[in-house]
Amino acid sequence: MEVNCITNRASKLFKNTCVKFNDLLSKDKNDKKVLKFIIIYWDSYGNNYLNLFSNKHIVENIHIQHHNYLSDKRKCSNLIKELKLYKYYPKTYDNLSEINIIPIDKLFFIKEIYSTGGKGVKCLSGKDLLNYKINKNEIIQEGLQNLKLIDNKKFVIRAYIIIFNNNFYLSKHMFVIVHGKDYDSKSSAYDVQIKHEGYINKASAIKMYPLHETEYSSYIYKIRDALKNMKELFKPIINNSNNQFIIIGPDILITNKDEIKFIEFNTLPNLQHTKYINENVNEKMLFDLFNLVFLNYESDTLLLIK
Repeated sequence: MEVNCITNRASKLFKNTCVKFNDLLSKDKNDKKVLKFIIIYWDSYGNNYLNLFSNKHIVENIHIQHHNYLSDKRKCSNLIKELKLYKYYPKTYDNLSEINIIPIDKLFFIKEIYSTGGKGVKCLSGKDLLNYKINKNEIIQEGLQNLKLIDNKKFVIRAYIIIFNNNFYLSKHMFVIVHGKDYDSKSSAYDVQIKHEGYINKASAIKMYPLHETEYSSYIYKIRDALKNMKELFKPIINNSNNQFIIIGPDILITNKDEIKFIEFNTLPNLQHTKYINENVNEKMLFDLFNLVFLNYESDTLLLIK
């Protein structure tokens, strides 16, 4: 079996987990199917015709032309508006003129359309937003202020969606990133609202936990139910997933009213986190994927979204 990864820090974990999966199957003399395949996790970044393999049994990522709209925050939010899905997503604007009223004490997030991991993100009060000049590559997203907390701190859920062979799944394996500073719903401070880098450092105040180890484990099913109602958003990807796959990593907040709010969708999510999260979340999610791709088997930790 060959595994090829040309992408971000996800590469090493993806490859090593695939090899581990293959080794486990190889111990079973009755099942050698996996050895017939090559699986590719990459984004070709415009190099659409990289003929690196002669093997005809190649399973690769769905092409970026079919999923770029989802990671582009402007295109995604405009489609969400068109589909009337703002129940599950904060209202988002291209410029100030689209916002009828800007309360001075409300929070807004300025995001670069392809930002990820908090990069290029700013949190502003309504007062500061009035004096902010929006760049062409930025959008404005309304802040969610009345949030569920962990240890009095803001947290974000990273879930994993898998699309393969025209089927749409949610993995039960998710984790949370808990911010380092106590939450203040009126504060626009970066450390309170945005910062979650530095979690690799064991001494960091920013923590990561598998979702099932928190009090919010049952929200897996609330996330599933929200995705059922949002399925139309993913149709262009689902319809182009014949013998191809994608892992989508949405970031999610929970409001005090038990609302599920997706704040962005990462179509090539990083899979390399702490050792504990890698082993207890990311590798298990990848086993869900490899079972689908290699064995046509739906693990009981995958929720099929119909």
